[in-house]
Amino acid sequence: MDLDIEKRIKHLYPQLGKQSKKLADYILKNGAKLSAITVAELANKCNVSIATVSRFPQQLGYSSFSQFKWSMVNDLSSTASVQEVKQEDSPKVVAKKTLESNIETLNGTFNLMQEKDLKKPSTF
Repeated sequence: MDLDIEKRIKHLYPQLGKQSKKLADYILKNGAKLSAITVAELANKCNVSIATVSRFPQQLGYSSFSQFKWSMVNDLSSTASVQEVKQEDSPKVVAKKTLESNIETLNGTFNLMQEKDLKKPSTF
């Protein structure tokens, strides 16, 4: 998945305001329920304003709450693609599962990058 929403939220969490953190906490705990909820219902459940809910997806790089919800549903369905390593797996199967997981992580990291951040001068 592109860097899944949970990872995006955790990455940006320290930069979020108090109200956005309430929303983030709810989403991290109840992500599967998000597809069936409206902006107003989510705002009510988190005790935040509708404006906070509307702005939150933009902080994560989405253009709208609808796009955010679609990505959330897509993320939840794609997490099943990562296969757990089992004791009975052969070394080659373990290597393949590890490779696939690493590729997914790298793709997610790449998708999280924003052009404006890449153009900033290095502080090293």
